Amino acid sequence: MFISNLRDVKDTSSPHTNVGTAKFYRDGAAEGDEKWCCAMTLYRIILFSFRESEFTTDDIDHQVNGDTAIDCCRIDDWVRSASVSMQFQWANHHRNAGGKFHQVIQMPIGAIDRVEKTTDFVSNASQTGFASSSFIGHSTMYVDNLGGAVAKETLIIHGKDNGRFIQFTTPSYECGKAYQHLNEYAFPGKKRLGFLFAFESRKAEVMGMGNPAGRITSRATPRRYDALVEFQRMVSVSPDIQCPWRPLLKINSSYSVCGSYPSILFGPSSINDETPEGIGIIRDIAAFRSGQRFQTLSWASQYDGASLWRCAQPKVGIQGNRSSTDERYVQMIGECAALANSQAAVKGKMPPRPSVEFLRMLTGGINASELMLESYGRQGAAAFNEKCMVKIMDLRPKSSAMANRTAGYGYENTSYYKNTTLSFHGIGNIHAVRDSYQKLNALCANPTANDVQWMQLVEETKWLSMVRLVLSASWQAAFHVRYNRLPVLLHCSHGWDRTSQVCALAQILLDPHFRTRAGFSCLVEKDFLALGHPFHLRSGHGEGRGDRSNANASSQVDEGQMSPIFIQFLDCVWQIVNQYPDFFEFNSKYILVISEHVYSCRFGTLLCDTEKEREVAASIRQRTPCLWEYLDSSPELVNKSYMPVNCHGNKCEEGSLIMPLPCLMRNVTLWTDRFCMYSSKPTDRCLPPEIARVPTNLAKSDQVLDRVGRFNDVELERVQADAVKWKELARQKDEQIFALNEKLKAQEHEHNQQI
Repeated sequence: MFISNLRDVKDTSSPHTNVGTAKFYRDGAAEGDEKWCCAMTLYRIILFSFRESEFTTDDIDHQVNGDTAIDCCRIDDWVRSASVSMQFQWANHHRNAGGKFHQVIQMPIGAIDRVEKTTDFVSNASQTGFASSSFIGHSTMYVDNLGGAVAKETLIIHGKDNGRFIQFTTPSYECGKAYQHLNEYAFPGKKRLGFLFAFESRKAEVMGMGNPAGRITSRATPRRYDALVEFQRMVSVSPDIQCPWRPLLKINSSYSVCGSYPSILFGPSSINDETPEGIGIIRDIAAFRSGQRFQTLSWASQYDGASLWRCAQPKVGIQGNRSSTDERYVQMIGECAALANSQAAVKGKMPPRPSVEFLRMLTGGINASELMLESYGRQGAAAFNEKCMVKIMDLRPKSSAMANRTAGYGYENTSYYKNTTLSFHGIGNIHAVRDSYQKLNALCANPTANDVQWMQLVEETKWLSMVRLVLSASWQAAFHVRYNRLPVLLHCSHGWDRTSQVCALAQILLDPHFRTRAGFSCLVEKDFLALGHPFHLRSGHGEGRGDRSNANASSQVDEGQMSPIFIQFLDCVWQIVNQYPDFFEFNSKYILVISEHVYSCRFGTLLCDTEKEREVAASIRQRTPCLWEYLDSSPELVNKSYMPVNCHGNKCEEGSLIMPLPCLMRNVTLWTDRFCMYSSKPTDRCLPPEIARVPTNLAKSDQVLDRVGRFNDVELERVQADAVKWKELARQKDEQIFALNEKLKAQEHEHNQQI
């Protein structure tokens, strides 16, 4: 769809970049000379400008190009002096292939949060105007009794990212058509997933390779997470040590026990899902957990019983319901872990125990009583977890866990779960995360925000506090596994939001494999995709937006189940990468690109809610392109200073990244590249002009990253050149010193002979 002759074009960054019809013309051209158009594709909506005079006479074109050279020099001077922001730089240094100035604004269709249409009417009889606004799905056409004409229509497109919006006005009836098409393609719902661009982009290939039977035969992108391969990598089964865990291949192979779990799960070796007894135990514990999401292994040490487990909350209720089978199953996990620890200690494979002073330094006094086991006070203790202990970490605030008892759920009573300890970690639910995210976006997009109190305003949104809570819980889980050698059981309410975040982050800290590109993609596919994080519901691609039938009656809109849980996880990963970049094979730009494609619908990797939906219902791997393949094809996302870890023998444990907890907490900061990408005020510094080739739009991450990647390359070359220069200077000084020493020796020798 194409619309011409747009008016009042602007977006979130217009106050400081002058993007749109902001009456900013460097070459002195008349205001009416600039024209704006809109093109809408299946992937994105694009607004672009051009100068009408540039297509009429060569003289004007020559004059514009002459002014362009002057303006380019002026912008370059500003950039060299760091006098402009990155957003201003790309917006006002933007040229097409012919060297002509133009502006481009674009937004992926899938990243649209809502569409608002405002219509201004002018009555032919009274010449008085009135306005009406319309939200998604509720467009109303107003016509006065005398057949008054519509003067203009304004379309405001709000994005899911950073509180961003695009606005334009047109007198054409096509604005209504654009409004209708955006509603249809941006919010298809699960029943019409084929409307998403990820499916449309491979539609020709899929249809061309189909057969008369209707089966899809196009190439399926390979899984990054293969359950059995990953299990074998983790445990490294050896003949002299019995593996304490085993795969459960049969019980959920058809997703009959838990529809939100993958087909292959893992449990203690004392459970066999091929026997009637084992099947009965698993079905009983699944019935006692919310959504049938029972305890399953997510990560295990290759030496002993240290491991990470995850599940959903138990169905305790106000009456204090119990399940002896569930209690026994948790005890089995502890027993298998304790046996593996004893075997590892006898075989000499147990990692060495650090000193108490060292561990106290790591904890910084935060929850030291829970993190430090009693056995640390004894000298010469041979094994860890001698009491078959299991650490249960409830990631919710205790008040929320207690309130859930009124709905029939709750938390474990450690009086019944023998040899367990329970702690609460206060991480907010999806509604708290969404509210904080919206406050942060509103702050970053606010053109009147008080910059003197900027960090105070950021902290008041509670976003960074929530990031610290998630990171703290993840660090504590990793600490229990790494130093206490315990099996840690994580859960929140449903076990697919906070649990996925903390479990994945703990593994990043524990296992250097997950700090590589291949490992990180495997981690996301395992703990988010396979284990049931509802991406479709949380991202709001037509789902989870609540009921908007009464949207016109109230300004408060119920947003249902939408929440940026995965964005928050990526923010936590970015915090670690930002503080310890040399420990990661990928750089911070890698995380930024993933965050941009959470909502773009360009790839099918992060669509749907469960493995069953992706593999059985939607055939995601056969019908959509893969995000990981796109990331792997971008060399600028690789960290050149990465220090790989030898994951053989005890080296893998040494590769864990357990930094002092206060150090991690105190260095949490705002992810400005993400949240201030479309800020209404200058935030990100500009880049030198000799290495900056400004892209058509900041949302085109691949071009942005190419620019920043070249910046890093130039910086690296400069540092290397400086090192060579100083090395040569040092060599010359050494030669001078050597020559002086030789001269002194000769003089001393001559002096001695004279004596």
